[in-house]
Amino acid sequence: MPGEPRFVAKKELLKIPIVGFAMQKGGHIIIDRDAGGQAIRKAIKIIQSGLDVCVFAEGHRHMTIACTSSTDGAAWLAILSRLPAVPMSISGSGRFYPRGAIFVTPGSRCV
Repeated sequence: MPGEPRFVAKKELLKIPIVGFAMQKGGHIIIDRDAGGQAIRKAIKIIQSGLDVCVFAEGHRHMTIACTSSTDGAAWLAILSRLPAVPMSISGSGRFYPRGAIFVTPGSRCV
């Protein structure tokens, strides 16, 4: 993905050491469901500035490769910004960063 994308993340990820700090300092979009539409307004401003926004629409990782229900935030961003939403997939992240792990497993990779 070219450029410097900003990621959308739920506020619970801010509790993860280093990751949370990096997300806040990197200008990423933190979703706080109690804060109304602040996050989507921030995402629109980021898009208007020329940066890409990356949304993991399903919200979390799943143990199967089947598609699951997703949130509608990414669709709203595409509609409000009048830009296309490009679907992508990350496969194999569980091999190098298993569920519940604190550190990644060295020598593994995503495909």
